[in-house]
Amino acid sequence: MTTTTETTTTPTTTGAMAMSAPGDWMRIETPYRWVGKQAVTLFDVLASIDRHLDPAVPLSRETMALVFFHESAFSNFRQKTSPTKQNTEGLGPRVGLGQMAVLEGDKPAFFRSAMGVVPSPELFDLMTGDPDFAIKAQCLYVGEAFRRGAATTRALVAIQLGGPGSESLVDHVMAAEPLLKAALATGEQRPIVDALNACRWYGKRDRRGFPIIVESKAVPVHLPIPPEGRFQRYWDFTVPVPGDAAAAEATT
Repeated sequence: MTTTTETTTTPTTTGAMAMSAPGDWMRIETPYRWVGKQAVTLFDVLASIDRHLDPAVPLSRETMALVFFHESAFSNFRQKTSPTKQNTEGLGPRVGLGQMAVLEGDKPAFFRSAMGVVPSPELFDLMTGDPDFAIKAQCLYVGEAFRRGAATTRALVAIQLGGPGSESLVDHVMAAEPLLKAALATGEQRPIVDALNACRWYGKRDRRGFPIIVESKAVPVHLPIPPEGRFQRYWDFTVPVPGDAAAAEATT
């Protein structure tokens, strides 16, 4: 009789992604929740989506990228929550560029069947250690959701952004998708930045003014990452448009 053994080793992905914004970053330069050492660029995110998103799924690569940008500003980290006696480090249940709750709901069964991974606490390290794996997991998950009956773009976006109660946020993400497509065609940084920022709507802010989870009855607020001033360095890393880089080099 033969037996099968599950593994916690990361399954082989089809492409490697560089992770980490170079240099030291001051807190004032970093957007809320963005972790420079876990950061990736927009173009690496798009390339990974192209590798892993099933073309049959009614979800464009731009929509997936907007989901990732809204949830993490393209940083592959584990969610932080308020520390407790039982959870002194304040480690949250969500992880990755899309902040996937990997050990909740139908996710453990998905990771076993589709990713060949044991759903255990080690999965958080697999996700944060390999952004291509994290993006692959979310792309395959929406593919599974599509095959189970989530047949529309709206349904697939809602699944990733909180399900019921996230209707307003889903509207903003879907409205930003054609903007991002058009901006990418220009090859210019500012239109791309504006298109990404078009999806940054949140249900409310905490006492420090930072965005938190969307609520069904909350009045959404627009909290873009400004393209000028203290966040310019963030944008130069996140959207490294060759033409802009060449122009900057010519002036130095």
